[in-house]
Amino acid sequence: MKHTLVFDLSNLSYISIHSQQRNSVELNPAEVLVSMEAFLRQFYRYFMPDRVIFACDSHKYWRKEIFAEYKAHRPETALKQIVKQAIKEFKLKHAHLCMEITNFEADDIIYGITEHIEDKLTIVSSDGDFIQLISDRVRVYDPMRRDYKARPKHPAFDLFVKCIRGDKSDNIPSAYPHVTKKKLQAAFINEAVLAKLLETKLGDTTVGENYYRNRQLIDLSYLPDHLKLLLKDHIVGAHCEAII
Repeated sequence: MKHTLVFDLSNLSYISIHSQQRNSVELNPAEVLVSMEAFLRQFYRYFMPDRVIFACDSHKYWRKEIFAEYKAHRPETALKQIVKQAIKEFKLKHAHLCMEITNFEADDIIYGITEHIEDKLTIVSSDGDFIQLISDRVRVYDPMRRDYKARPKHPAFDLFVKCIRGDKSDNIPSAYPHVTKKKLQAAFINEAVLAKLLETKLGDTTVGENYYRNRQLIDLSYLPDHLKLLLKDHIVGAHCEAII
């Protein structure tokens, strides 16, 4: 079985800068590009894969159409502008290895790769969302800890809890503030209890409305069907052409 190395480009770009321990005001896009390439080259040489794919974020995210506040808390800093320019130059220089789809995030592309490319896959990213993709064929390497992320013992329940709790790092609010884990455990194993929990009113909404919104934002497999088809078509097409 071939081994494909999948890089979360944006995530790794910021990690490469922080690894230098330099003040952001000293940086420019050209220096960041050199740093990115050197940082990524380390992992290529370590894993020596059959092929490499750089998963890239689009400038727009479909998730913002569902929830306008998604990632809205992240300020547009000078460093962010520098990194964006460096990533743009990286994609121009290494276009044959990059995969970007309008309105999709790198997370979606990496999910699609795990679904439609039947290689042994190593995802390189510090993003905790990729834990949900770990399997016998897919592993996640954390470049900050320099180690593989552990496979969850109860992945479905962990993901259910996260969709209820929300994700502060992406500005996703809790679907049911202050609910106890004991209640969530009971709901997860009993459909009647789950239905009652989801019907709970919270002001103008219900827990269920908030939960299913969060699930679309957090659960990588919970893409709308038309987006799944678009993702599949792009990945299968690219897989047959430049990526190989």
